[in-house]
Amino acid sequence: MNFFNPFINSSFIFTANQQLLNGFGLLANERNIRIARLNKNLADETFQQQVITTITAVGNAYWELAFARGNVDVSLHQIELANKLYSDNKKQVDIGTLAPLEIVQAEAQGRNRQSVPDRCANDATSRSTHALKLNHEGSYRPSLAHY
Repeated sequence: MNFFNPFINSSFIFTANQQLLNGFGLLANERNIRIARLNKNLADETFQQQVITTITAVGNAYWELAFARGNVDVSLHQIELANKLYSDNKKQVDIGTLAPLEIVQAEAQGRNRQSVPDRCANDATSRSTHALKLNHEGSYRPSLAHY
């Protein structure tokens, strides 16, 4: 080294990096809005599916109830026909144009059909209760109230 030389060599390097485009543009700002919009659309679709399912279940319950009530009417009509057959057969046996065995068969048919309306009425009551339960449950659901 030279003590008499006034020149000193020095160097200093400063490096700075800045991400100028980080977060630049609309996409970064709209990200949460897009997520919220997608969540809302998903919730709307879920709600719509639940409405369709409920309406379908109520419609099916209605037709099952109508079918059960029709079964009650048919079974009552069958009893009337069995009683008429019995009375007609009894008259023919009294006249002598029919064998007494036919009365026994008609009487057995009438007895067999006596329990059918009760079973059909119980089925209709059960289906009616199910339809009312569906109607009551579908009227208000807290999980869907905020839509």
